[in-house]
Amino acid sequence: MWACASILNISKADAPTALREFRRVLVPSGILFLSVKEGEGERMVPDKAGERFFNFFSQEELTSLVQVAGFTIDHTEVMEDTFGKAPEGQKLPRWICVYAKKI
Repeated sequence: MWACASILNISKADAPTALREFRRVLVPSGILFLSVKEGEGERMVPDKAGERFFNFFSQEELTSLVQVAGFTIDHTEVMEDTFGKAPEGQKLPRWICVYAKKI
């Protein structure tokens, strides 16, 4: 399952339910790729269309959620954003990527 930037626009309270649903629909030993923005908290973030809701995770927080949902972690990495352009004086977010297997 490819879940690139899929859970960063739902509340942290709903993230465990989403991860359990990912596990439910995966075949036995299915692979999950999950990416979220690194950071803390939840907030509205301005963008070209106005504002959007985002939640941010630490690597430890995300891997714990994935494991509790019934996955084993195969690999994690934190990557610099190479697609966007940061507003002046700001940095682009980093992305936490998790590769996990359904247990």
